[in-house]
Amino acid sequence: TFGASILKTAYGIDVAERGDKIIEVIDASMEGVAEGLTPGAFLVEYFPALRHVPEWLPGAGFQKKLRRWRDASHAMVDMPYERAKVAMVCVSLLTNQQCTDVLAC
Repeated sequence: TFGASILKTAYGIDVAERGDKIIEVIDASMEGVAEGLTPGAFLVEYFPALRHVPEWLPGAGFQKKLRRWRDASHAMVDMPYERAKVAMVCVSLLTNQQCTDVLAC
C-alpha cells in the first residue's frame, strides 16, 4: 500500500498489509481528516459555543470523535518515530533475530 511504502522510505519500517497497528492508526487519523473537513458535518461549526459543552451531554458526541481523531493523529506522528528509534538501538546492540522479536511487539 501507499502508507507502507511511505513508512519504509521515511523510517525504514516494514509493515504488514493488514492488522498492523501503525496502519490502523493512520487510517483512523485520515478518517478524521476526511469526515472533519466535510462542511457542515458538526453543529459546532455553526454554534462555536458548543465546544464548551461537556462530552457526556447528549448531542456532544462530536467531542468524542474529535478526541479519538486527535489521539490518532498524535500517534500517527509518534509511533513510526519511536519504532525507528528502537530499530536503530536494536541494530547497534542486538542480533537480527533479537531485533525482529523486539520490533514485533
